[in-house]
Amino acid sequence: MENKSFSGIIITYNEEDRISQCINSLNPFCSEILVVDSFSTDKTIELAKKLGAKVIQNEFNSHVKQKNFAIENAKNDWIISIDADELIQVQKDYDLINKFNYHDEHKIYKLKRKNFYLGIWIEATSWKRDSSVRIFNRKKTNFVGSWVHDEIDENNCDVIKLNEVFILHWPYRDLSHHLNKINKYTDHLSFEMYHKNKKFKIYNLILNPLFKFFKDYFLYGGWKLGVRGLILSINSTFYVFHKYSKLWEKWEVDEKK
Repeated sequence: MENKSFSGIIITYNEEDRISQCINSLNPFCSEILVVDSFSTDKTIELAKKLGAKVIQNEFNSHVKQKNFAIENAKNDWIISIDADELIQVQKDYDLINKFNYHDEHKIYKLKRKNFYLGIWIEATSWKRDSSVRIFNRKKTNFVGSWVHDEIDENNCDVIKLNEVFILHWPYRDLSHHLNKINKYTDHLSFEMYHKNKKFKIYNLILNPLFKFFKDYFLYGGWKLGVRGLILSINSTFYVFHKYSKLWEKWEVDEKK
């Protein structure tokens, strides 16, 4: 007999303003919600427990390791993974629990993600094409990737687009939060590139950011969003520029200290 149950997993650190809506979105579909918290100092744990989630605290090492730790400690083999700044939404006419194929463990399910930025849902730039695997069986796959960019290993799996289910995402609280995350993430990305012995090339600092801006603002329609589209496209470009400028710094400044 098939076990028609999902475990919802969430990793957290100081998410008291967002954890409730995240957990509430999983409650209709998951027999277990597991929150792996990296020692929050706010009310995240208290709120999660109040809503019926199981909470485990674990020191944060990377997104990949933290999410794989959550998978290992989940009760069910079928996993729904979302972040604290997200919620899952299912079309009203789709019964996820009873229509889902629990039998085929090799199938993994990619969901479209809608991103909220500066007061609107973004329907342009590369964000419009955003999607990732969020439903999978832990016996067949797990998370891989870098400290910043985690993703499900798709090797030996059949990737299915589940159009009836999607993710709503609030990636940044405001512009300051966006810039802080750019700084934090590019620190880690440049560190990883450097330790993988990736050499700095001047065209990375010129052509890569220019192509990113052209793609997001012109090719993918960022210009349609007015000032918001310009700000988003420039910040995305700055992300690429900063990543390679920090790689240059590691080779040309830190190496010579």
